[in-house]
Amino acid sequence: MKDGGERDYLVGTQLETNPSSFVQVVKEAFLLEHDCVHNQDIAEVLGVDKSRITQLFANPKTLKPESIQSLLSHLKKKEHRKRIVRAWTMECFGEDISDPKVGQLTGDKITHKTITRIDRMVRQSRLKLAALTAQEAYLKTDDEELAERLLDRAYWARQRLDEPGHAMLLVRVMAHRAEKRGATFRLIAAHLCRVRILAGLTDCKPEELEPIFQTVGDLLEQVKGTTPAKKPYMMGSTQIYRTLLRNSRILFMERGTLETDPEFLKEALRSVLKETKPSIPQSHRFGAWQTAARIYLLLGEFFQAQEALEKSFESGEVKNLQVYEMSGLIKGRVLMKTNTPQEAAKYLRKVSLQCRKTTDLYHLRLVEYELARLESKLF
Repeated sequence: MKDGGERDYLVGTQLETNPSSFVQVVKEAFLLEHDCVHNQDIAEVLGVDKSRITQLFANPKTLKPESIQSLLSHLKKKEHRKRIVRAWTMECFGEDISDPKVGQLTGDKITHKTITRIDRMVRQSRLKLAALTAQEAYLKTDDEELAERLLDRAYWARQRLDEPGHAMLLVRVMAHRAEKRGATFRLIAAHLCRVRILAGLTDCKPEELEPIFQTVGDLLEQVKGTTPAKKPYMMGSTQIYRTLLRNSRILFMERGTLETDPEFLKEALRSVLKETKPSIPQSHRFGAWQTAARIYLLLGEFFQAQEALEKSFESGEVKNLQVYEMSGLIKGRVLMKTNTPQEAAKYLRKVSLQCRKTTDLYHLRLVEYELARLESKLF
């Protein structure tokens, strides 16, 4: 802050030593794996003279791949080797060339193949890259259908990355486009996505969602008696509206924001179980059984909750992405009621690891909340 002006809070902290520099990254890796940090000690691990290490650290950008390989060959952990290579490329090129934000992610022509490529990234749990690619592609296409499909994918990836602000911006774009075209069912879908995003915020209150549900109800009245044209992107419907209305209330009871209402839960359970019939599509049956498990938990019927969770997997081939993360969270909550805190915590740690592997940061946050409570009980 200069001359009494405002402080710039976006200015990065200036450290005496850059922890991401090549020298510091190499030293940290050897400290963690070989308990050595000084040049002489690292030289002994590599079987070279101390002067060779001084030479390696003096000007990393001039090092040949063979020199880098000599360092990597003495490290077992993949993350340490990756960090060294990344630090070296930063020294050589001035940017992290492994960062997906560097350079263009799509060609000039956006086609259905772009969608296929993004879907592959999602299946490979490369959600950040999927979100960035979808957003870049959206800005390049004039094709209405492709644009909407790209917005859907960018929104979904941002949600799983636990970036609700970014997700809400995408939904707002979705709504603006729908309003311009007079696409009411698409506009309804955008408002329902708003509900999903806000409901994911742990401090969200029922009164925050009520005006949105009212807006959706009014929009549904406008299109009453009509059926939305079949589109390859999200469209709103009365069924989705009612499901979210019901599920949001269940969510608030789980959090303790609303008082548990046994009569409402029993009626909701009867409705949910109707959605588990074999004639219902498998992906919907899976979600219905999961909702049933959550309701049983609220009613204190833990055996039935476990049984409903098992039936969700028996409902057919599981194709829904990240079903194991969602199911793991519910299973962990069941164990918290039926088993010891130690057993429940042990199971949820495995779920946490799975969420990290698949970059499902949204469910990771919820799992970590439950783990924090369990660990506190174990004091």
